[in-house]
Amino acid sequence: MKVARAVVLVLVATSVATAAPAPAAAVEPAAAAIAWTDDLARAIATAHESGRPVLTEFWAVWCAPCLEMERTTWADPGVIERTAAFVALKVDGDLHPGVMERYGVAVLPALLVLDGAGDEMGRIVGFVSADELRPILDVLRERYPTYREALERTADPDAVETVSRLLLALGNARRAVEHTKRAVKAGTDRPPEDRARLDVSYAEALVAAGRPKPAQAIFERLVASDSAEAVRARALVGSVRAARARGDAKAETAALDRLAREFPDVAAP
Repeated sequence: MKVARAVVLVLVATSVATAAPAPAAAVEPAAAAIAWTDDLARAIATAHESGRPVLTEFWAVWCAPCLEMERTTWADPGVIERTAAFVALKVDGDLHPGVMERYGVAVLPALLVLDGAGDEMGRIVGFVSADELRPILDVLRERYPTYREALERTADPDAVETVSRLLLALGNARRAVEHTKRAVKAGTDRPPEDRARLDVSYAEALVAAGRPKPAQAIFERLVASDSAEAVRARALVGSVRAARARGDAKAETAALDRLAREFPDVAAP
């Protein structure tokens, strides 16, 4: 799933704006170079054991932007220092076409972040400067431990929302749909309020993935239910977005009107 640079930078800007000021820390000397590996299986195993995500660059010797990144981005001391929080994997697309196919990489360079199971969290396609990459790495290394822990709680609504929202922020709606759908199936024996929260997370992911029709049906069911106000408010916001995505102006207006009446403190999307 491609991550537009604008999406990533919005994610970074939001995190910086909401984070508490960090205490000043001593600046450690940067490593001489990034400790790349070219072995995917080893990288995933190391990520799983160490609790670090895999920062993966797909490149080729004939790729001019790749060589420019090698000369500039990957030589930047701040980037080198930050990659210590990742397992660094460099995949030569000419030598490993199977890995390219596995992750659907068709354009070089491509920068993918994988979790400890080898599943893609997000990607950026094209040249990335050091100035762009440093804050992205900061956000990922800050949020990954929480994401990783939440992955294990497959039917916990809080954990499912944590995982889904990060995946959506990274532009990976397909994976967010897969994760929330599994959670809905795993949560059939959860209390009704938990099931409603799992349903609304699933429907939000469906809208982001370009599937507003099934999402709208879920939202409408939740709006008509006796679920908690927070769930019904999210469902109404989702109904607005789903109707807008479908080009259904009448349904969008009706959902907006109901949102304004029942939840005047909730901002219209």
